[in-house]
Amino acid sequence: MTGTKRILTIDAMRFIGISCVILAHVLGPGSLLFQIRSFDVPLMVFVSGLVSARKKIPGYVSFVGRRALRLMVPVWLFYAFYFVLFFFFSKMIPGIEIPDQAEIVRSFLCLEGYGWIIRVFVLITLIAPLLIRLEQLLKNSASYLAVILGLLVLSAVCTPMFDGQDCWIVKDLWQGCILFLLGYTPAFMAGLRMRNAGWKEQLLYIGVFTLGTVVYFLRPGVSFDLEYFKWPPQYPFMLYGIAISCLIWRCQPLLKALSHIRPIVFIGQNTIWIYLWHVLALAFVFNITDIWPVQYCIVFGFSISVFLIQYQLVKNKPKTSFAHKYLIG
Repeated sequence: MTGTKRILTIDAMRFIGISCVILAHVLGPGSLLFQIRSFDVPLMVFVSGLVSARKKIPGYVSFVGRRALRLMVPVWLFYAFYFVLFFFFSKMIPGIEIPDQAEIVRSFLCLEGYGWIIRVFVLITLIAPLLIRLEQLLKNSASYLAVILGLLVLSAVCTPMFDGQDCWIVKDLWQGCILFLLGYTPAFMAGLRMRNAGWKEQLLYIGVFTLGTVVYFLRPGVSFDLEYFKWPPQYPFMLYGIAISCLIWRCQPLLKALSHIRPIVFIGQNTIWIYLWHVLALAFVFNITDIWPVQYCIVFGFSISVFLIQYQLVKNKPKTSFAHKYLIG
């Protein structure tokens, strides 16, 4: 939030989101806890909407270009380091396979691997100015909510299209971009509205999305399997994610309490690099122990520790410098 005062409760929400994302990658699918924390990525997109609420757009190209670079440059820097390190260790340790050229290119484009989350944020950035303007125009709560629900229905209708398509271009554009954009846009829109909504409107959103989630999963024969609806994001997954995100934002006393804990705020303000460094930790942690709470502490602790070194090296650089813009935050 360059040029404006940070809202520390939003940083507290980011902390919750990144904590759950890392937990998911340590746990792996299958457990109830893994299902419960499935609101993590929708929450991070919701937070992006909170940050963007009532934001003035100086110009589409400058707005999108600046935000896209803030997302992508750290990814490019990290993967450059990651693959060089990977290549180095492959020469020293037998059995380590070097990723092929296609995998490396797709990783840099966030089309493969853990970078898919960054792809979601870049896609949302492309239409953020339009969504911000739409939220400003639609003052009526019911009308705005109807648009969000309409997009969820549209994503459900569009999901089966091009199933079984073998063309990688169609897969990447439709399944990897368009469907992800349709799926996650409602979370961003909910964040835009909830930032300045009164308590009645907040309760309306919590009620509608919670009811939708409960009605869907209480149907006979339907199991609580949110991961099934995540690739690409579909309405049961997004209903749950938005409901929990709205509920957490409504719990301002909890967020304010968290915002007074300095390490939590620091992590919440630097989620991109902590997320990227956790990818490196995942490469070795499963060879150390199979106890997931220990794995979680190692991955989170490693990510924060490496970033702290990075932060200390960069923090005194001018704020307009390349290092400060892309190695912090």
